[in-house]
Amino acid sequence: MIDWHWNPTANSSRDPEWLWSLARHNFWPTLARAYAITQDEKYTREFVQQLKDFAASWPVEPHMADVDPHMDFPGDAWRSIEAGIRIYTAWLPAMVYFRRSPSWDADGWVCFLNALHDHAEFLCTHYSNHLRCSNWLTMESSALFQLGVMFPEFKRAPEWQRLAYRRITHEVRYQFDHHGVHMERTPVYHLVAAGAFLQAYRIATRNGIPVPPYMVPILEKSAEYLMLLVKPDLTLPMIGDADRNALLERRSDMALYEGMNLTTDPRDLNELRAFFRTMAELTGREDFWYFATCRQEGVPPAQRNYTLPDAGFHVLRTGWEADDSYMLVTGTALERGENAAHSHFDAAHLELHVAGEDVLIDTGRFVYSNSAWRDWRDYFYSSQAHNTVSVDGHPMGTVPDTSPRIRCVRAFCHRFEPGPDVDIVEVSHNGYAFMEEPIFHLRRVIWFKPGIWLVDDVLTGVGSHTIISPSTFPRGS
Repeated sequence: MIDWHWNPTANSSRDPEWLWSLARHNFWPTLARAYAITQDEKYTREFVQQLKDFAASWPVEPHMADVDPHMDFPGDAWRSIEAGIRIYTAWLPAMVYFRRSPSWDADGWVCFLNALHDHAEFLCTHYSNHLRCSNWLTMESSALFQLGVMFPEFKRAPEWQRLAYRRITHEVRYQFDHHGVHMERTPVYHLVAAGAFLQAYRIATRNGIPVPPYMVPILEKSAEYLMLLVKPDLTLPMIGDADRNALLERRSDMALYEGMNLTTDPRDLNELRAFFRTMAELTGREDFWYFATCRQEGVPPAQRNYTLPDAGFHVLRTGWEADDSYMLVTGTALERGENAAHSHFDAAHLELHVAGEDVLIDTGRFVYSNSAWRDWRDYFYSSQAHNTVSVDGHPMGTVPDTSPRIRCVRAFCHRFEPGPDVDIVEVSHNGYAFMEEPIFHLRRVIWFKPGIWLVDDVLTGVGSHTIISPSTFPRGS
């Protein structure tokens, strides 16, 4: 039996993410797939027992009146993000696999349907609405929409559907810029949001529900953005709060727990491959299929080099094959007023992948700030943990009288000049403008092909400062 309130990190990191991850039930699709393959009823019995135990351990009633989510140790199963995630990534996919099993008894079905109703009512009144990170509301809205469409037997299902439909059709445009980049500016949470909206789109179109004319183009551009970031080893750079996401792995996100595998596609466990596959089918694009099949089919993108100056991503490469080289310079700029929880102090960060091998990398997220290891979180978040220039350890973009959760950094791209023999990227930023003695950083990266990079940092300003320029190399030789 699972203790649904237990968090084993009490004597180490005291990380509520552990219990939040447990409450997402991402192991239920694994039970469901095992049942589909073996038809062994023990998997259904285990699922139904866990369902009943969870419902008894975490009834919704004490949480309906809570306006703010509980973010402290040991964790809470009824944050709105968990309520959304488990519905559309675990509960509904598991139902599809188990629904004809004779071991799913009447009591189990009553428990399941009552719990679905509780989740829908909870999600109606617990809408994060950008008060938390933007990705929360994508998952809340997609889950509520799917419940409203798929369970018309409930009296309030039409209202669930109408409410979620309005949220989704507004947010799918609001959260992505014209180039399809999600407002949190990190590829992992970009994929989370795009996947949630894509599921809502597929449910809508299969049920004759109209979608706005901008929905498919935005989803297509969101796939383009991920495509342009893919490195020659078929991984995504760990920009912002990210784990290692790889097209070649069984699962896209290989984190031990709290991984961002937040869609369940019956054809492919790797959600990044599955996303490219679905978008290839939706758009007919052979370059998406190229990544869905890990270069086995389709055609590589016609364009190699991309600059997205507003979002802050500048990518240059020699090609799309495994032994090609790749350079990324960032100046990630959040939407004005956006919660900065998943974006790092990384303006002018440089990432290099040379002849199929990582040379300079981003460190990713490690842990979140709710953990007792907050000092480590602060380090991984800081400019000192990125391949840029750090001045006096100053938190990049800090502005007086502004919440530290708002990241006020803007970069400016002076030059993005690909060439046959030499590529140049030149950016500057305002990250240190509000220091007592301001410093201004301009970085020029010159790539002499095939394998020489010159990094020219120019710092101007006033006063005496401690300046470091860290470099993060991958583990191993």
